[in-house]
Amino acid sequence: MDQRIFRMVWHRRRHRHSHKSFTWIKERYFKSVDSRNWVFTGSVRDRDGQGSPIQLMEAAKVKIITHIKICSDTNPYDPKWEPYLEARMGWKWSQTLAGRGRIEYLWREQEGRCKVCGQLLRVMEQDWHIHHRQWRSNGGDDTLDNLDLLYANCRRQIHAQSNADDNQPRPARGVGEGLSRMR
Repeated sequence: MDQRIFRMVWHRRRHRHSHKSFTWIKERYFKSVDSRNWVFTGSVRDRDGQGSPIQLMEAAKVKIITHIKICSDTNPYDPKWEPYLEARMGWKWSQTLAGRGRIEYLWREQEGRCKVCGQLLRVMEQDWHIHHRQWRSNGGDDTLDNLDLLYANCRRQIHAQSNADDNQPRPARGVGEGLSRMR
């Protein structure tokens, strides 16, 4: 893939500067960086007009993240699956730039503290989780005003309390119940 990208970039540079020599194009656009030769480079200007160098990264260095399949029994409307779905969403957010931006926003809003115990959330440690104030299974959504960052232990305590409240007997639900209501 890197060779294909190099050929495309080289062809585009030759097309743009058709009147220039190969040596001029190489010296202008391609540099040696560490052990790599022929690295396509340029510069990016900031707000003040100052240029800072930038280089094309290697496609081979891109980390491949495999998709983790969701459990087949998962039901987003069942409260017992809420911790699993929250953990899954937190993992997905930590893998993307936009998701990390949302996590950073929550961290700033909470002034870097856990909503339950008030202790400082350490950025480098992944011992914290995203928690829904109103669970999605109870009609909550994924907006930032419905989310908190909590330590894993605090989150477990909240879910354990909620599960204790939910352990009251419920009427049986199923196909037969729907049919009996219709009669």
